[in-house]
Amino acid sequence: MNFRSIFLCWIMAAIVATSCAEKAKDISSAAWEQEVIEAYLSESGYNVDALTRLDGEGYVLLHSTDNRTGAAFPQTSDYVKIDVVGKTLKGTKFQVTQKLDAQLLGTSSSATHYIPIYDSLPSLLLGMQRALLQMQVGDSMVVLLPSSLAYGASGSSSIPGYTPLIFEIMLRKIITDPREAEAQEVDGFLTAHTEFVPLLDSIGEPLAGIYIHYVDTVAVIDDSTSYPAKDTKMGLKYAGFFLDDFLLDTNIEDTATNHELNLYDSNGAKQSKYSSNFEHTYGYGATNSIGAFDAALRRVTQGSTVEFVFTSDWGYGKYGNTTVQPYTPLRFRVYRAS
Repeated sequence: MNFRSIFLCWIMAAIVATSCAEKAKDISSAAWEQEVIEAYLSESGYNVDALTRLDGEGYVLLHSTDNRTGAAFPQTSDYVKIDVVGKTLKGTKFQVTQKLDAQLLGTSSSATHYIPIYDSLPSLLLGMQRALLQMQVGDSMVVLLPSSLAYGASGSSSIPGYTPLIFEIMLRKIITDPREAEAQEVDGFLTAHTEFVPLLDSIGEPLAGIYIHYVDTVAVIDDSTSYPAKDTKMGLKYAGFFLDDFLLDTNIEDTATNHELNLYDSNGAKQSKYSSNFEHTYGYGATNSIGAFDAALRRVTQGSTVEFVFTSDWGYGKYGNTTVQPYTPLRFRVYRAS
């Protein structure tokens, strides 16, 4: 056997050994998790044999209530709104959607928007999906999810791998058509705020899904030939809100203070955004996360203040981001400083 063959054999042996070691580790971790689950159920007085399981995978249903308001069950294509309390088997709560729960825990924050989770059923944890398919609006369940139905072997940013978890889930709403639901939310806002009017396009036709209120406007640009040139730099003072008036973001120090937001970074220095205007590059969509800005600001001059309400098509879309849920309309108040 030549040197190359010996070297390849050595490499293959090392790979096999590593693979076996990793497999042994996984088996050991999975076995440890099962022991933790068994111990928890025993100490809590649950009858293991009487517990409902989903697809034969782990212990699931610990408790349920029946407060149903309709006969419909969610379908896998639906969106749902759910209130959730997530906790470890030791009782440590790591997720709450109700402000009262956070206040009782002493973790309530003015910077947190306490609302039900709103997402498509397939986007939720696998165990939540399976539980929700058995629920109607108004139902609640307490489920114990092994890691295979939660965050898996790799865990999450705050949950280690192979961690079984308990979730208290209440199904608040089933949304079969999220676009229609969003349109109804916007219509309700406009009914209560008649100062907003449809924003017009360059030929005077209403733009679908965006409405404007000229608060303190020096001049409204009606001639499309007078729109700002592409790449025009605009210095803006802004405050963005959800339609329930919860503050999403701002670079106005007084607004942040009034809404009890933290003005300082982790080093104790005041965040730079409160010391300068937000620079918006008009017509340069790649750098503008909210398309509504271009649509609204093309009609206002320097020194003007406007408010605009817009659907998710003009904002963060059907996926949202870490702070904005899917299909979420927003309201912004903007002063064009330059």
